[in-house]
Amino acid sequence: MSENSKKIEKATLWDWVKAICTLVVVGVVCYKIYLTPIALTVDFPTLLSLLLALFSVGLAALFYFKATETSNTFYDNTYNFTKDIAQLLAKIESGFGEKLRNLDEGYSSVRDYIQNNSSSSKEIDDTKQKIEGEKQEIEKVLEERNKIVRQLLEQSQLQEEEKEAVANQLAEKEKELEASQRELTRMNKKLFVERIRRREEREIDPRMEEFTKDFIVRELDPDLIVKLPPSRIRRKVDEVLNQAPRQYIEDLEKHGFFENGINSDGINFIRRLAKELI
Repeated sequence: MSENSKKIEKATLWDWVKAICTLVVVGVVCYKIYLTPIALTVDFPTLLSLLLALFSVGLAALFYFKATETSNTFYDNTYNFTKDIAQLLAKIESGFGEKLRNLDEGYSSVRDYIQNNSSSSKEIDDTKQKIEGEKQEIEKVLEERNKIVRQLLEQSQLQEEEKEAVANQLAEKEKELEASQRELTRMNKKLFVERIRRREEREIDPRMEEFTKDFIVRELDPDLIVKLPPSRIRRKVDEVLNQAPRQYIEDLEKHGFFENGINSDGINFIRRLAKELI
């Protein structure tokens, strides 16, 4: 223990020596600096250059912070605008998007019907009723769409320019409806031409119907003909027609049922006969 105590006393003594030497050196340096004459002479051009340099640095820093703030504000506004647009479009889509899809399905069914239906005046009247119903549905969708758009724009917190941008994006919906209306007009014209063509067609010979029932319908099974899709019916009927008499093929061509194989009108004709046998 005595040796350790001696070491501690020696270390403490050495620390005091170093501290006293440091104070002496610092004191001498300070005294020397105090005695040394210092004359700062700055002329006007140098002072002006220094001030301009400091002003430039300050202006650059101010511009940087202001640009950063403006950029952040711009990105925040862009994000909020995009989010508001997405919410608006989601609400509009939920309001009448389903009706637009129903209209599209209705147009497709009516189009297929006009292209593939049989020569029946009752079915033509049904088609006319469907078209009238589609017209009323279009008017209803337009009215609901305009109402929803007005309500959403009035309730939104967007600026006038942003509302105008929303209206421009919604113009695509307007184009879809206009295309649907043009399609409806085209179908009306086609229906008129189809009705005139059918008036000029001759009635199908009952003997041809009976031969078709015996040669094709009963051969393929009436229930199967009604259930199968048109593509499979066409394939099966063409296989049977490969063995059909030439006169029968000519009769099918004369009535517009055969064009390098059974066509859509011919499939509808065979399906109608199959339903009569069920």
